[in-house]
Amino acid sequence: MCPLNNYSKTGQIGSATSNLAKTSNFQFSQLTKIGFKLIINFVLDYLSIIHKYIDPNSKAYKYYIVHSTLVAHKSLKIARNMGLTQAQLEFIEEASMLHDIGIPQTDMPSIGCYGDEPYLLHMTIGKEMLLKEGLPKHAEVAEKHTTITKSQIINENLPFKPPIDMYPKFLEGEIIAFSDMSFTKNPPELWIEKTPDQIIKECELKYGPDSVNLYKMWLNKFRKFN
Repeated sequence: MCPLNNYSKTGQIGSATSNLAKTSNFQFSQLTKIGFKLIINFVLDYLSIIHKYIDPNSKAYKYYIVHSTLVAHKSLKIARNMGLTQAQLEFIEEASMLHDIGIPQTDMPSIGCYGDEPYLLHMTIGKEMLLKEGLPKHAEVAEKHTTITKSQIINENLPFKPPIDMYPKFLEGEIIAFSDMSFTKNPPELWIEKTPDQIIKECELKYGPDSVNLYKMWLNKFRKFN
């Protein structure tokens, strides 16, 4: 039995990671060590959506499901400590698990993505996928879970057309984006949570002071609940 089932009455994540365990050497006991907990009541079958777009036996799935689970865990911990409602917790789990759904159509071979689009466009691709699934609020999280601003897109010629702010502007989306910045899908560091100083340095190198300031605002907002 996948150890995550000890923490889930739904078994959703347990089922997903059981599939992954069969095809990789990842140590799933690490998720139990961080005390992963799922919500009790479950509304959206997000695993069926993930499996619709990402083959559970694929290389991409190995990185996707671990990364998304770690983001969901951190997001739910913050949300619970903030005293958010059950409906908000449910949405945060669902949207965390679906936020990177567009990655298979991008060009990132190191994590098993062999599409044609630049990796950054996984956000707009994911938005369109989730809109087709009838999930507009989840689609907004898929589209906007970074600290990239409209001015950065224009100044650095990033591949978003038309250029818009690519950061969330509602609480649940901010929690997910903040948590997402703590984890990478790069294989060597997949399980390792970044420190705030590491994230700030990355923001500065990649996107500049606006990105740093936005992350620092989220850090001040959520650090005491983490």
